[in-house]
Amino acid sequence: MGDKTIAMWLFDAEIYSGMGLNNQMSLKVDRGMALHKMIRLLTQTLGGEGYLNFMGNEFGHPEWIDFPREGNNYSYHYCRRQWNLLRDKNLRYGQLCAFDRQMNKWESLLGVMPASHQYLTLSHEEDKLIVYEKGPVLFIFNFHTSKSFADYQIGTLWSSDHTIIFDTDRTEFGGHNRLISGYKTRYVPKKGSWQNRPNSIRLYLPCRTAMVLIAEENLTNDLVLEAKIKFPPAAPAQEVRLESESI
Repeated sequence: MGDKTIAMWLFDAEIYSGMGLNNQMSLKVDRGMALHKMIRLLTQTLGGEGYLNFMGNEFGHPEWIDFPREGNNYSYHYCRRQWNLLRDKNLRYGQLCAFDRQMNKWESLLGVMPASHQYLTLSHEEDKLIVYEKGPVLFIFNFHTSKSFADYQIGTLWSSDHTIIFDTDRTEFGGHNRLISGYKTRYVPKKGSWQNRPNSIRLYLPCRTAMVLIAEENLTNDLVLEAKIKFPPAAPAQEVRLESESI
């Protein structure tokens, strides 16, 4: 009560002037779009067995929601969610809402929140990385402002091939689609202890992006059918290097 919404903190005044899809995305809006999604995914998957979301935060509500009361002279001015913003195809609010829908869909399929398995693999201050296992999946967050990493080695519990199933950088979520090729890649684990895990994989980690990976051994029939996961076919053995980029 009485504070700004998370979107207002991230976008500041540009929440009113910089959210148009036809406008060149400013650095502040780019940063706000990226961090708004990463913050929500981190909160949902590490917050416990439940997820409390402030009204309208799923699409970056620009104003607080204040029901009529004595303290505001029983005003109705701020007592509504501005659903019109996410329905406007010329604005970016719908992209944040699309991310929220997809994030909740994956939670319903994977059951991450109530899962008993949880392990913090990496918390790296200099690289701005947070990596953890929760339930059947591996979460990787790169909060660095500008530094992307190529072939970054990440420890993992699971020994079967991994694939990306979800990330915050997709175009439909207002991102830059830098991981699109990753959905067609099998990340083959290498045996041997790394970050206190029995296996490790190497990945391209774009700046200000979070990704979710699942190992083939954790794919259930229901998950494959409902989420329409098509595990990429095994590629010929070769070394593939992805160039990093900064945005």
